Amino acid sequence: MVVSYNRALIFLYQGKFEEAQKELDRAASVEPNNPLLRTFRALTMYYTRRVDDAADLLREVLTAHPNLNGVRPFLAMCLSRQGKHEEAMAELTGAVRQNAEVDPDIAYAVGSVYALEGNFDQAFEWLQRSVALGNGNKPCFESDPNLKSVRGDARFAELMKKITR
Repeated sequence: MVVSYNRALIFLYQGKFEEAQKELDRAASVEPNNPLLRTFRALTMYYTRRVDDAADLLREVLTAHPNLNGVRPFLAMCLSRQGKHEEAMAELTGAVRQNAEVDPDIAYAVGSVYALEGNFDQAFEWLQRSVALGNGNKPCFESDPNLKSVRGDARFAELMKKITR
């Protein structure tokens, strides 16, 4: 299950959503209700424009596991795309921010929400934190549609230079 989960994550970062889905299906045959697998299945849905389905699945995960604060930014991304901006921001709770302060993936997700919401100062604060914590996934930064709005900002180019180093 762990191997399939990690392979799915790599495919997700590469934008190979069909391959990611296959790996998630393989892992789900072992642990069908694993909340992390379900979360990454929802992310696959999100990035293939099935935002409503992704939001529904993430709500199910959070109903069953309300303390999985690292999942909340993903729901916030869905809510932002659905035009539910206040609900999206409400998902970025103090506990989420606390986790994001020490986890590069959660910091990246929080930065993505702020980018979607047009709050570029906060987006860069969290994206810079993500890089400082070790996120060196430059292709993801350069291709993630969530970050489209910030790529023209000079701070984005500076951030990419930090990853190159």
